Amino acid sequence: MAQIQPIETVYNGYRFRSRLEARWAVFFDAMGFDWTYEKEGFHLGDIYYLPDFWIEDVKYWAEVKSEKFTSNEKRKCELLVLGSKRPCLLLNGIPDFKGYTLIECISEKPKEDLVIIDKAFIQFGYFRSRRRFEFTDEIYDGDKDGFDLGYQCAVKFAKQARFEHGKTPDPMLLKLRTREIELKSKAIQYRAIDGFVEPEQKEIIRQELQSIYKQILLTQQAIMDKVNPEWLSR
Repeated sequence: MAQIQPIETVYNGYRFRSRLEARWAVFFDAMGFDWTYEKEGFHLGDIYYLPDFWIEDVKYWAEVKSEKFTSNEKRKCELLVLGSKRPCLLLNGIPDFKGYTLIECISEKPKEDLVIIDKAFIQFGYFRSRRRFEFTDEIYDGDKDGFDLGYQCAVKFAKQARFEHGKTPDPMLLKLRTREIELKSKAIQYRAIDGFVEPEQKEIIRQELQSIYKQILLTQQAIMDKVNPEWLSR
């Protein structure tokens, strides 16, 4: 019997070794991450290792596997972290509502200073405001409501992405649609508190809503035109 092989998948200018890797690329795009696929290979002693992703915004490596990482696979990631002095995310399975293992090196010292975090949550709002991922002891696994709206959108787009018969998601549209949903949610929140604030605060809320509505219109126009508006990169 022939060995089963993953399906190579083309997305956003890259030819991925598997459909799973392509889905993670869709997830990264929807989250607004600046990423590179198979950026650089390394000699880790007698092992040659080519990490799957480099996430430039936070300068993390990310390795993707269909199942739980084996001890050997995890060891390679540890050696990568020790050699590069940059953290590595271990992403098993398709993007989902759960925490992922993160390995980081907190000093220049040997292996005992490797820190392994089993519940690293990739939260969108935290990432954009502080340029890093959120680490928490709270258990969100399987609880969709425990994740912010941007993350929920990214998971949805990654799971629903179609690649058959030449189809491929548009990276810019992924970012714009996530942005549109976030803005609409923010507008709903402002309208909800409008009746409970002091009169002097109502004008502030009104101005915020006007700004949000303007951004929604710009986003919707950009979706139609597939043009990156200037404010998106701010």
